[in-house]
Amino acid sequence: MRFLGVLCLSLSVLGFGFSQIQIMLSRQLLYSASAAFWSEFRRLLADTHAPPGEILQRLIRFPRYKKLDFAVMASRNLPERRFQEAYHLALEESSVRSLEIYPLLVQAGEIPGTLSLDHQLERLDSIVARLEELAQEHQRHIDSSLRLWRSLSVCGALFVFIFLI
Repeated sequence: MRFLGVLCLSLSVLGFGFSQIQIMLSRQLLYSASAAFWSEFRRLLADTHAPPGEILQRLIRFPRYKKLDFAVMASRNLPERRFQEAYHLALEESSVRSLEIYPLLVQAGEIPGTLSLDHQLERLDSIVARLEELAQEHQRHIDSSLRLWRSLSVCGALFVFIFLI
């Protein structure tokens, strides 16, 4: 009976750890995809001088960016709104609203089409650099969490093994 209790406790801790890691990994994918999206947006803006709405429409055709709900919702809002308004409304309804990258995404959406191109590119460069920095910080956090949960699972397995002896 005690063995089953210890085994259930160990499995529940391990399951909780895996669910937390899964949440962190999905968030990491969102962070890195957002940084890549704005990096690509900046590159297309510099190369094509296309309007922001047209660049957004081009980018969401890529499967990697279809996972960004704010980009997809903004493209749906574009026919009846300006880029900044459509993007802002999409961010308000997005899953990123509660994340630490939200303020950077808001700033990025306000830039295209409002200032001189050089100033837009300069500001987008700084935001993209900060988004990439946040993605790297988050990746380091994931790596340390993985080591922690791995250690906990090994300790739990050792505890169960010792308990059985």
